[in-house]
Amino acid sequence: MAPARALKPRSVWDLPSVLSAFREHGIKERHVYKLWSSLLKDPDVALADIPDLPKAACQLLDEQFTLCSSTVLMCQQSAGADTTKLLIQLQDGMQVEAVVMHYDTSGRYAGNKQMAGWGNKRGTLCVSSQVGCQMGCTFCATGTMGLKGHLCSGEIIEQLVHAIRVTSIRNIVFMGVNLALSLHAPTQELRKRIVPSARAYPLHKLMDTIAEYQAATQQRVFVEYVMLAGVNDSVEQAHALGQLLQGNDILLNLLPWNPVYSPDGPHYAAPSAGRVQEFQSIVRSQYGIHCTVRQKKGQDIAGACGQLVIQHGQQGGSCSIEAAAPGGKDIEELVAAAGPTTAAS
Repeated sequence: MAPARALKPRSVWDLPSVLSAFREHGIKERHVYKLWSSLLKDPDVALADIPDLPKAACQLLDEQFTLCSSTVLMCQQSAGADTTKLLIQLQDGMQVEAVVMHYDTSGRYAGNKQMAGWGNKRGTLCVSSQVGCQMGCTFCATGTMGLKGHLCSGEIIEQLVHAIRVTSIRNIVFMGVNLALSLHAPTQELRKRIVPSARAYPLHKLMDTIAEYQAATQQRVFVEYVMLAGVNDSVEQAHALGQLLQGNDILLNLLPWNPVYSPDGPHYAAPSAGRVQEFQSIVRSQYGIHCTVRQKKGQDIAGACGQLVIQHGQQGGSCSIEAAAPGGKDIEELVAAAGPTTAAS
């Protein structure tokens, strides 16, 4: 279990803390949202310059809170300028990373009446919610670090505050945090080998849980599957996966493996584009499963899924890029195309 963390001074973006302090001092709660609105428009605004913010609130915030408890240590941009990675230092010295993905679909749907109104420029922010990860997936740099701590709510929101200095943000994702089932193997034995935590979550129980969840909610479930060459990407495994998921309302997202620094192994490789396409075709055409392939973004700056953040040593954090289909679709397009969806843990 990760040690408990507490901020001092606390962040103004920590809603429970600010609301509690305001109530204790007789300050109306509505001023919190006025404060946030002003700071999001201008992160450098002085408290005294926020219209109608009571002097008592300004004094309290000055004494007990900080406008930002974290600091951006480094900002990297990918060669194609479609991904920006922020290395952020927390108040206690630990570090996390946040990734901004830039999309421009302004001309993609020209002439398509069914997609009228689609297409624009936008930014999607992927935020960290933990320092490290306790899952221990052997193919993921973050997973090999272990869980070092949970972020406070203010520290998560501050990643948005930092990101809006880079570009305007329209979508925010917490991929891997109550958003998708990380499957990665069609059998329990293989899953235990590459995802150590699978020992506590047998595959048949996961599938039973999916069935129960869908019966109760009538909602689609997202399933993530990292493809590892020679490990879980064979034609036989595609059929096994299709048989496992068939009959459920599933959106399967295939993730070709991204290279991570792992001098002591295990050593993995990404499958070829042809193998990924064949795998996708099998589960789609033969088993009727809605299946997408995640677009690679930020691999050259170690900002892609599974690459964060071993390069920065023991203080690193965690983040993962959101589901995307070929051609640069982001999460909102993927969800709209698939129909009504919801999260599943």
